Amino acid sequence: MPSRNTGIFTKGFVLGTLVNLLLYVNYYTLMVVMANYCMETYATDLGTAGFSASIFIVGALIARFVSPAVIGALGRKKTLVLGVGMMTVLSACYLLNAGMAALFCIRILHGFFYGLAQTTVTSITTESIPDEHKGEGIGYYMLSVTVGSAVGPFLGTSLMHGPGFTVMFIVCSIVAAAGLAGATNVHDMKSKAAAAKEAREGIEDLAVAETAGAPDANAHPARVSHRKLSLSTFIESSALPISFVIVLVYLGYGAVITYLNAFAAEANLTAAAGVFFVAYAVTMLVSRPFTGKAFDRRGDLPVMTSGFIAFVAGMVVIGTSGNGAMLLAGACLMGYGIGTIQPSGLTLAVRRAADDRFDVANSTFFICLDAAIGLCPLLLGWTVPLIGYRGLFVLLGGISIVAFFLYLALRKRGLIA
Repeated sequence: MPSRNTGIFTKGFVLGTLVNLLLYVNYYTLMVVMANYCMETYATDLGTAGFSASIFIVGALIARFVSPAVIGALGRKKTLVLGVGMMTVLSACYLLNAGMAALFCIRILHGFFYGLAQTTVTSITTESIPDEHKGEGIGYYMLSVTVGSAVGPFLGTSLMHGPGFTVMFIVCSIVAAAGLAGATNVHDMKSKAAAAKEAREGIEDLAVAETAGAPDANAHPARVSHRKLSLSTFIESSALPISFVIVLVYLGYGAVITYLNAFAAEANLTAAAGVFFVAYAVTMLVSRPFTGKAFDRRGDLPVMTSGFIAFVAGMVVIGTSGNGAMLLAGACLMGYGIGTIQPSGLTLAVRRAADDRFDVANSTFFICLDAAIGLCPLLLGWTVPLIGYRGLFVLLGGISIVAFFLYLALRKRGLIA
């Protein structure tokens, strides 16, 4: 058989990364302006407007749970095209301006198909990376998230204050359509290999049946009997330890993206807050290629340790910022921390899973990330009146220290490796 291409930047990897970038630009462009859109267009209160943004995450979470089953039924390529195609249609549906009830339906469906598409393209792209370059390759791939999380908010804010919401929705539809064009050209090599394997196994089963007179139920139980749905259908247990660790870190990230603007207004740091995520993204772009290579060469411990130190320091610096320079320094530290911990965590999550559980492991990891971001306001919002934004950021820095020691403990027990 031909040897596998050991390079990272194959056509499939580049195309999958670009599709993921477009998904994130579409997602973030709408996320940062949706509350303002509801208040300006429908004169809603802040709570209802905020719900219109967060309900997207609910849809994405549902998709993360069911995506392995959908992929199993349709295959990765069809699932990806379905997800991005529906994102394109739903992005155009915002132009209907049909009221809050219709908007809630559009938002949750948009979130669902975003989650379906993003999980699928991540599985296709990251599994194409050679094992010896897994950390580096996933680091490069996750740069699409970094760029999307910087371009999307900038694009949404600029269009909202410039041409307006109608032009913004048209642009989002075009971005999604570009993603659809890319998705139709993505090739999932595993699907071809899996089909060949199924054919070989089918021939083997037929030979056994002809020889023994009946199929051997013990030899291939998965093909003789139907599997029952269970929690393991949707959750990969080997990915849970590192995913729980990442949840504790992402509570801090979720608090920053939720409360940064309010904190900056209170602390007279609005100018620095305007470029906060630019500094955050630039730091990620610069650091990720180096940390990915270090992961492959030295293992996860030194890389994750540096990431945790930077993230904890960043949360404390943000919480104690007295001027714009300090706030931007905190952004850089947080950017290095998230830019190191997130791709390293994903690498650890998927490399412990069996080949046929790769999609489920991927989904499990992102379920935890989405849940942390989506639930952050609900879980921690009540603390703001008690300890303020500064106290909350410092507190979450302390929780990230707990996450680091949990990582060390789980690693020592062999649950993370």
